[in-house]
Amino acid sequence: MPQRPSVNNSLHRLRRAGWAASDVAYLSPTGTVVYFVSAHKEKAVVSTGGLTQEEAWDEAAQEAEAVDWN
Repeated sequence: MPQRPSVNNSLHRLRRAGWAASDVAYLSPTGTVVYFVSAHKEKAVVSTGGLTQEEAWDEAAQEAEAVDWN
């Protein structure tokens, strides 16, 4: 598994670019914890998930960067 940036690092990337974001953890019926991050900037929205907080936040930051570049 690749090393992911910290949650704080990913949140900082999002905030610097003008995004607002939050996360939630969900415990599945099988006992697996899944993390979801939702971010928005004006009318753009990204939603991601992962098996770790770091993964979910990094994916959200990457998706937000892709939206900003387009």
